[in-house]
Amino acid sequence: MSATLKLWELGGQLEAIADALIENGGELTAELVDQLATLGGAFEWKTERILLYARNLQAQADVAKQEAARLATLAGGRERAAERLKVYVLESMERAGLTKIETALVKARIQDNSRPTIQWFGPADAIPEPFKRVTVGLDGEKAYEIWKATRELPVGFLVERGRHLRVQ
Repeated sequence: MSATLKLWELGGQLEAIADALIENGGELTAELVDQLATLGGAFEWKTERILLYARNLQAQADVAKQEAARLATLAGGRERAAERLKVYVLESMERAGLTKIETALVKARIQDNSRPTIQWFGPADAIPEPFKRVTVGLDGEKAYEIWKATRELPVGFLVERGRHLRVQ
């Protein structure tokens, strides 16, 4: 790579770096950092080009997420339809008093589940002791509210403030 790239060369170089970055799962390796550092131009100019390219990649990611959401919705609808048709056949077989149907292409039979469903319908505090499950976890919102008011928390807490780059 030459020290002074022409503008049209920069796009190809950034694309190659972005492709390598995507292949690495988003990990910016030392080799990729070196490649970015050797791009020609003033620091501000390079920063502008890199951030514009990052914006382009983010736009592509957003489109891919929208398509994934559309496909997930489509798949979910088809799964629910298939399940509903199976329930319809089960209910129809039960009404007809049949436990088994065999055709040239399909075999269907009604059978009991291997494990029963067990539920408790009384109040939660009346569940017998051997059957209770207790989950204890940090209330992060409560800890934040106390930290915000006092700027301190008891021993055992770690408060870290991250940083990010805002691009406008």
